Amino acid sequence: MKTRILCFIVLVLFCTASSQAAVRRLCLVSYEKQIGYSDEVKVEVNFVTGKELNKATKSFDYDSFENYALVWFKEGEVAILKIDEIVLGVGAEFTNEDFKKLFRIMGECDAVQVKRKSPRKWKLKGKDFLRWVDPRVEK
Repeated sequence: MKTRILCFIVLVLFCTASSQAAVRRLCLVSYEKQIGYSDEVKVEVNFVTGKELNKATKSFDYDSFENYALVWFKEGEVAILKIDEIVLGVGAEFTNEDFKKLFRIMGECDAVQVKRKSPRKWKLKGKDFLRWVDPRVEK
């Protein structure tokens, strides 16, 4: 129940924030199962800094110097993923340029779901065969 309330608060704050800085991009997403990973699904993902996430949730639950991805599901449920890769030069807000840096070379990154009883590993793919999954990246 507490997780659903947190997810709802995050959803409302990110949808209503007037100075919303989160970068929303389509990515191919999969999560670790008992054997291997799930099939990739194309979903819109919000990329934010820990500082932005703390501000949105009015908490200090997230590392201000880390980057996070929010993967949304039905009924306002969200998986909050801490991105494993280092993105140099990210400021207080995660920008489109930071998104490009994250996926430019390898095309994908690993992440770990936080705020869960047992951490789950995820893969986020911003590029598929050298093309951006989301055409908005180049705009």
